[in-house]
Amino acid sequence: MKKRKRIKTIKQKIQEEKKQKLEEERQIKKNYLEKIKKEKQIIEDQKKQRLKIEKQLQQNERHKIKIEEQRIKAEERKLKDQEEKKQREDDLKLKEEKLRLEFLEKQRIRQEKTKSKELKMFKSKNKEKS
Repeated sequence: MKKRKRIKTIKQKIQEEKKQKLEEERQIKKNYLEKIKKEKQIIEDQKKQRLKIEKQLQQNERHKIKIEEQRIKAEERKLKDQEEKKQREDDLKLKEEKLRLEFLEKQRIRQEKTKSKELKMFKSKNKEKS
């Protein structure tokens, strides 16, 4: 009987050891799976972060391009405004020159008329004297 008890206790011990070993293996596998999940999550987070950074870089590049386009448009508008201003100034100078020439022409005509009158008067006075 003692032998049976002893065998039974040995069997129980072996059973307990097997259970414990199985539990340890299960825990090891569980820990391993958790570690893999964590690493996988880290990799996914890194991918998300990388995509976020790439999107930000693309957005920055689009913003730079937009600013450059605005700068170019402003420069073009400035050049166009300068050309229009120069054209107006040139037109104004031409008008002023035309008016000046017209004035000088009228003045010349008046002077000729005055000289002509004076000459006629001088001739008529000379006739009267003679």
